[in-house]
Amino acid sequence: MAVVERLSQQRDGSQKHPRLLEQYGHRVRITKLYSREAGRAEVLRLHRSGMIRDEVMRTLESDLDLQELAARTTLS
Repeated sequence: MAVVERLSQQRDGSQKHPRLLEQYGHRVRITKLYSREAGRAEVLRLHRSGMIRDEVMRTLESDLDLQELAARTTLS
């Protein structure tokens, strides 16, 4: 995303393609959200199938929570 922003920036600081940049930004946010949700679903699937124990599931969920918090902070 940073590369797209840089390439779209004109000398005066404005964007050549602001709408396109907005669409790419939206896609980045949706992709991050989907990957986090998919990660949570996989952790729950592994736990329900007995492949990981409660402690491991809680650790993984905590890691996902921290990643989500970091992503939200970055997108704000």
